[in-house]
Amino acid sequence: MHQHVSPRELYKIESCKSIMEDKMKPEIPYYKMITDISVIGTLVMAIGDFICFNIFMLFAPVYLNKVLGLDVKQTGISSAIPYIGSLIVKILIGPFSDKLTSISTLNSVRIFMCISQLSMTICLIFLALIPTDWIFTAQLIYLIAIIGSAFNACGYYKAVNLSYGYFSSTIMSWFAIIYAIVILILPLGKTYIAGEDSPDQWRLFFYLAAGIALVTLIFWFYTADVKLRPWAVLQKKASIVSVITYDTKDGGLFNLKNRYN
Repeated sequence: MHQHVSPRELYKIESCKSIMEDKMKPEIPYYKMITDISVIGTLVMAIGDFICFNIFMLFAPVYLNKVLGLDVKQTGISSAIPYIGSLIVKILIGPFSDKLTSISTLNSVRIFMCISQLSMTICLIFLALIPTDWIFTAQLIYLIAIIGSAFNACGYYKAVNLSYGYFSSTIMSWFAIIYAIVILILPLGKTYIAGEDSPDQWRLFFYLAAGIALVTLIFWFYTADVKLRPWAVLQKKASIVSVITYDTKDGGLFNLKNRYN
């Protein structure tokens, strides 16, 4: 006990404080998770989503500068504006998704994910098709792609929380690993495919990315689920609750009592 804390003060602080000692936490069913087609589809979708988004986030400024000829200052401004729109969309789309009761939850997450992924896919294709002197059009396409990507918050991210419940944090940790791998490999792929920054090389780069985005979206679309998976259903088990009380009559000693809930 601290020398400046009186027994009465300590009693008020510690009296009837409950400490959860839940030793019955469920084990993570890794095998059931990695063999579940819904989880596989979700991880595949994450790969496609991260690749597309990071192409725009990492390489759009390079494309605007090297291929379209924008100076560095204009490139920085053009690259920053779309993220403001993306932030606004993410703020608004959550409440809108919750109030959208005219369609099923599964169709809702499918629609929002299609908006997100197809917007990036179509924008990649248009970037590959338009002439390099269509600077304003390219900037507009970039704007649409980044804002459209924000809809994924109510797409497969929402499906993860609905269908995997307690274990959704495990899936999110796998997302972090996939994201790190994509960030590591994507620059190498860009250097290999479009190392000289020629328009034709960038077209090939955009076409390949669009193909990956479309294939991963289709696979996820038919494997997506929003119902709690069987392995994610938790059985209620007893947990130990330790109640600490401070007894001033017993020389200032703590008494520890366990009870089961």
